[in-house]
Parts: sequence; structure tokens; C-alpha cells
Amino acid sequence: MRLQHAIPILSLLAAVTASKLPKPDHGKALSSCPPGGKNRPKHRACWKGRYDIDTDHDTDWPETGVTRRYDLAIANGTAARDGIRRQTFLINGEYMGPTLYADWGDHVEITVTNNLQDNGTGIHWHGI
Repeated sequence: MRLQHAIPILSLLAAVTASKLPKPDHGKALSSCPPGGKNRPKHRACWKGRYDIDTDHDTDWPETGVTRRYDLAIANGTAARDGIRRQTFLINGEYMGPTLYADWGDHVEITVTNNLQDNGTGIHWHGI
């Protein structure tokens, strides 16, 4: 019975605590991009056009008109990932595969060819 009452109290406590926390400063007070034209940990003023740190990226984004195309071929091979050469999967002949570059608003087309001898595979992405 006590547990049933503890959950709303904890939720209320978390809500009250969160409401007392200062709002994050995203550097909006700085009106221009710093030298070098890149964002920094304490400065986020480098945006394209009308966009800023508070833009809802799920509903509004720039249209660059750029399509970036990548071809990835996955194959069996050997690599010394930890200093000892052994069998592994390679992407375009490399362990870890290539870095894919794109800008906010670009379209990205990726063609994956499975050249593995005995396995299917899946790919997941980091940093999108």
C-alpha cells in the first residue's frame, strides 16, 4: 500500500525539482558565429538562415538540395583490430568502415551490398 502512494510523491518531487532547475543557456545571447564559423561547447550560434538551437528538427529543417550517396560493400576479411590479425567483417575493405558525412537537410542514399560468405547482416547508425 505504501508503494502505491510513493510513486506519485516521487513524481511530484521530480517535477518540482525540475521546475527549480535553471533553464539551459544555449548561447542565444551571442548573435553571431564565432571566428572559424563553428559551434563550440558554450556557443551554439552557427546555424543556417532562420534556424537556431530551439528549432523543432522533427517538423522544420533546411532543404539543401544536396543528395549524398554512399556504397558500402560488406565482406569477410582480416584485420588487426586489437593488434592481432584475425577474421572479421570489413566494409569497403576497412574495419570500422568509412565515415559518412552529411549536413542537416541533406538527403542521404546508402546502398549496402552483402558479400559475406555465410552470413546475413544488419547495419545500425551512430551520430545521426
